[in-house]
Parts: sequence; C-alpha cells; structure tokens
Amino acid sequence: MAKVSIIVPTYNVEQYIRKCLDSLVNQTSKDFVAYIINDGSPANEYAIANEYAEKYDFIKSIKKENGGYGSVLNYAFEMIDTPYALICDPDDYLVEDAIEHLLGLMEKNQADMVVASKNLIYSDNSEVVYDCSYNSKMVTLVDQNLYTRESESFKDLYFLDPSPHSKLYKTELAKKVKFPLKVSFTDNLLFFVCLNQAQSVVYSNKAIAYYLINREGNTSTDVKPQVIDYWLKVQTEILNQSKEVKHIPDIFYYRMFETFKFVFNMIDRVHADKSVLKEKLLSTYAIFEPLQTHKSVIESYYTKMATTSGRERSNDLKLIQSNDQSFFNVLVSRKLNRLIYGNGLKAKLMNLIGGN
Repeated sequence: MAKVSIIVPTYNVEQYIRKCLDSLVNQTSKDFVAYIINDGSPANEYAIANEYAEKYDFIKSIKKENGGYGSVLNYAFEMIDTPYALICDPDDYLVEDAIEHLLGLMEKNQADMVVASKNLIYSDNSEVVYDCSYNSKMVTLVDQNLYTRESESFKDLYFLDPSPHSKLYKTELAKKVKFPLKVSFTDNLLFFVCLNQAQSVVYSNKAIAYYLINREGNTSTDVKPQVIDYWLKVQTEILNQSKEVKHIPDIFYYRMFETFKFVFNMIDRVHADKSVLKEKLLSTYAIFEPLQTHKSVIESYYTKMATTSGRERSNDLKLIQSNDQSFFNVLVSRKLNRLIYGNGLKAKLMNLIGGN
C-alpha cells in the first residue's frame, strides 16, 4: 500500500493542471496515490485527469457534484487509507523530490506533521520568490528540527502559513476535521485543528512546492462581500472543533485574535454599499466574542508581540479588555465613517481630474 495520498481538488483550472500532474508523475518517490477530484467543473480538467489516470496507475481521476473546496476535502479524507496525506492545489506544482523529502522527515521523526518552505510564482512574469512559510518577523524556525508539544518552541509553529502548500499530515489527524461546504479558506481549518492536536511537527526550509499566488479567481484576491462570511464560518469552525482538544498552547488564542483583526480590516477591500459594509463589520464580533474568556492571555501576547502603535494599539487593548460589545460598536462606526467618507472623497477627486 502507498504511504501518501495526494489530494488535488480541481475546478476551472484547465490551463494549469497538466503542469501540476506532470510534477506528480516526475516524483523521485512513487510511494503515493494521487486523487484528482473534479468538483463539478465546467472546464476540461476531468478529461485531462482521465488521460493521466489511464497512463499511470498511481493517478486516480474522480468526478463529483459541485460542493466547494471543503466538500472535496471531506470526500477525500473519508476515502483515503494511507498513513499520510498532502494537498496539492491544481494551479501549483511540486519539485521532483517533494514526496521523498516530506515522507523521509515524517518517518524519521515519527511526526504528526511536516511543514516545508515554498516558492512563490506569478501568472504575469517568470519571477520566483522563496517563502520560508512562516512569519520570520515573529519567530525563527530551525531546519529539520522536531518540535514537540512539551517544548516551549512548539508555540512558534502557530506563526506558520496555514495554506495547504508544502504540508504533509498524518491522515488520522486530518480525518478528524469536518469541512464546511461552499466556503473558501478551509485550508486554515485543516492547519489549525491539526496543529492543536499534533504532538510533534518537523519544519524544513527546503522549498518543495511552487505556489501561484495571483491567479484570477484565487481566493486571496477576492473582494466580494461574502468573503467575510467565508472567514467567519471557517474561524467559527476552528474554535468549535478545537474545544475538546486538551492543552492547546495559549498562543493559539492570540493568533485567533490577530485573524479576527485581519477579517475586520479586510472590509477595507470589499466593494459594497454602507448597509452591507455595516452588516459585515458587525458580524465579525461572532469570532471575537468567544476569545474574551482568554483575554488575559491575548493581552499578554499582544503586549509582547504586536507591532502596532498609536491609536491602533490603544484601540486593540481597549477592545481586548472590554466586557461587552459597546467598544466594538464604536470601532465599527469609526471604520464605516472612514470608509464612506474616504470613498466619497476619492470619487470627487476622480471627477475633478476627469478619471473613471
């Protein structure tokens, strides 16, 4: 039996999928089975996947009704029976020894997860940028080090990039995660729920994946109002599915506060009228409220680690220390006024200079 399942969710990525599949075919280790799962795409990926499946017995082509990224992961993790699993998005691809490298580290250390670095690539140029896969301004991870839950350094793993790229999971951990349907950003759910349960993790500074970051339609470039709903659903699931986990490192709750801030500030990129903006802003309280029981821990980490200053820092601390929603509502009003006034002023200036 193969040791690794590679999950490739596909939807409207016909122009990229051959490069992804070629990178799997050319792996130095063939100790894997790749499931190319078509999520009801109207494009031609399924026929392309079938070509590869007919030629290579370690590639399986599957088509299902559309249900979103999370539905593909639910389907895949219910099906697979290999000890380890990796997600490779179809617009990305792996270096030739990616599986050999990740699997070697996993088995050598008997770890629950292995996280490696990646290369960032672009659709409009040939630039390749190395990405260590963590926030190097906050922590420094050691190459091929085994991080155990009992160690103080385990908390540094919470500054890893939660995207699916360059991560090998023990399947039994991933199977415990339940993914919401028709929602983006579910890879965050997989990472944090698994990390909260993991007893040991290995980090590698070797870039084993190429991540296309500016593809049109990519969730990282999305500015529709429902993006806020997606984040709210995913963050709520992260907190809910972590409730029964014992001895979660305190820094997890600080990271959830930082994610709340990210979602709250994402509204700056959303194009909508005032009533919709207000609704989305107010809805973000749903992921802040559960964190209030951990506010002393969040405040402690915020004081030591946050890089904010001035009014933003003062507002953050007031919010963390608050006992109800009143100060949050003040922040919502301020942001709305700034957004509406700023957009109105921009429109007037564009009219004056004859812009669009």
